[in-house]
Amino acid sequence: MKGSAKILVSLLFVFAMSIVALAAVRTKVIIPATAYSTGDTLTLAGIARFDGEDIKLIERLRRVSLGYAPTFGNTRTLTRDEILSAVESAGIEATKFDLSMPAKVDVERATQTVTADQITKAIEDYARNRFAWSTNEVTLRLNSPLDDVLVPQGQLAIRPSVPNTATAADRLFINVSLEVDGRVARYLSLELNVEATAIVAVAGRNIDRGQPVTADDVRFERRQVGADLRRYLTNARDLVGKQAAVSLQEGAILQSSMLSDRMLIKKGDEVKIIAKAGKLEILTTGEAKGGGRLGDRVEVINRSSGQIVVGEIIGDKTVKVLF
Repeated sequence: MKGSAKILVSLLFVFAMSIVALAAVRTKVIIPATAYSTGDTLTLAGIARFDGEDIKLIERLRRVSLGYAPTFGNTRTLTRDEILSAVESAGIEATKFDLSMPAKVDVERATQTVTADQITKAIEDYARNRFAWSTNEVTLRLNSPLDDVLVPQGQLAIRPSVPNTATAADRLFINVSLEVDGRVARYLSLELNVEATAIVAVAGRNIDRGQPVTADDVRFERRQVGADLRRYLTNARDLVGKQAAVSLQEGAILQSSMLSDRMLIKKGDEVKIIAKAGKLEILTTGEAKGGGRLGDRVEVINRSSGQIVVGEIIGDKTVKVLF
C-alpha cells in the first residue's frame, strides 16, 4: 500500500506540474478599448498585443484579417464576438488562446501632426526658390494664423504650388497639398503677403517727360518696393540710353516702365569711334550716316580714312567697331 501511495502522489505531482507548465505558455491576445490603425485594411496585429511562447500560433493570429480600416476622422467599432469569429474563420480555434479585451473596441486611424511651422517653412522655401527672392530683400508672411493639422500616419510630403502662369506679386495665393504615402490627405489654400526692400534708383530731381535720365539724375536708396524686383532699376548701367517716358517727381522710385530708349546718335552727328582688334584699341572720330538707340548698328564715315564702317551704339555719340 505504501508503494502504491507513493506512485499515486508522484502521478498527481507530475499532473499538477503539467497543468502549471501549460498555463505558463498559453498564448494571450490583449486588445485595449481604443486601438489605432495605420493602413487601409485591418489585421489583428494592428490592434492587439501578443504574449506567449507559441511563435507559430502568434504569427497566425497576427495575420487574421478584420476587414477594412476606418478612414481618417472616423471610428470603427469591433465587438468581442466579431473578433473571435474572424479568428475562427482563419482556422484558429478560440480554445487555443486567451482573449483579453472589453466588450467592444473602437478603432481609429492613427494620426500625425503637421505643425504650422513645418507648413510655413515649406511655403517660404518654395516661394523663395520659385521667384528667386533672397531673405535679405523679401519678407514673407501668411495673411492669417495657421493651426497645426492632423493627417494619417505615413510618409509625409508638404507640396506648395502656384499656377505656372503666376508672377511675383505683393499678394500670392498658394495651394498646399499634405500628402501621406503619395496620396493627398489634406488640401490648404493660403494667402501670402510679400514685403520687399531693395536698393533702387530714385529720381534726384524733377524730370520732365522726354528728358534724358543719367546717373547724375538719380540716387540709389534702400526702399520698400513691390514683390517683382525685376521692375526696378538697381544699377547705373540700367540708365544708359534712357529718357523719361513720363514726368518724374523728385524722390520717385524708378521702374523700367517709366523709362524709354532715347536716340543716342542722329544722322550727321559727330561721333567717337572705338575700333578694336584683339587687345589693340584705336580711338578716332567720324560722322554718323544714320541714327539709332543703344545697341543699334549704324554706318559711320571715318574722318581719318574716309571709309564707311558699321559700329554698335554703346553710348551717347559713341560707337564700337570690331575688326
